[in-house]
Amino acid sequence: MPSTDIWHSETIEQANSSPKTPEQPFIWLHGWGHTSSALSRLAGLFKKNGCHTLYDQPGFGKTPALHEGAGSKDYADALAQQLATPLKGSKGAILIGHSYGARVTVQMASRYPDLIKAIILISGAGLRRKRSLAHKIRAAVLKLIGRLARLSDAVFGTTYRHVYVKRFGSSDYQNAGALRGTLVSAVNEDLSALAQQIKCPTLLIYGGDDTE
Repeated sequence: MPSTDIWHSETIEQANSSPKTPEQPFIWLHGWGHTSSALSRLAGLFKKNGCHTLYDQPGFGKTPALHEGAGSKDYADALAQQLATPLKGSKGAILIGHSYGARVTVQMASRYPDLIKAIILISGAGLRRKRSLAHKIRAAVLKLIGRLARLSDAVFGTTYRHVYVKRFGSSDYQNAGALRGTLVSAVNEDLSALAQQIKCPTLLIYGGDDTE
């Protein structure tokens, strides 16, 4: 299991809680490009239901990044390390993940079921879409152009790769910086098999007009 510095977090305590009654732990994981503060208002609406801990995931906010190219599995392993002691003796946490946080939540629920009581996925991703033949051909051509651009830069000292990224790279990819490998890993992973292993209660929340 990879080691990491303690993840930065903020906590919203249960309102009018009794010291004799253990609080239900809730763990909130934000989406790509965000920090724990993105979910604080939503978590605050449920403060009467338990103790809410909102984490800055590695590479975002005040939490240091994991190793280069770390994937959602590595994030889950590191999070399990963070939660092992706080959740000891409890019946497990309710994990809420948004977008990329939902990917980590799926990994957590499948790999560390003893730590998880239930999960809520908000605009979760991780299942492969069925793509048209035209889309697959375009993607293959763009990938080839990207490789050729990288090769040209290495051999001839050109800057074609930079031009390629500016032209075809998503805003997330262009702004990923040191986390670019992590983003590429997330985009290409398929969590279908892991999702089938999840046994805990699960709630899926999606916007009706959300096409992403």
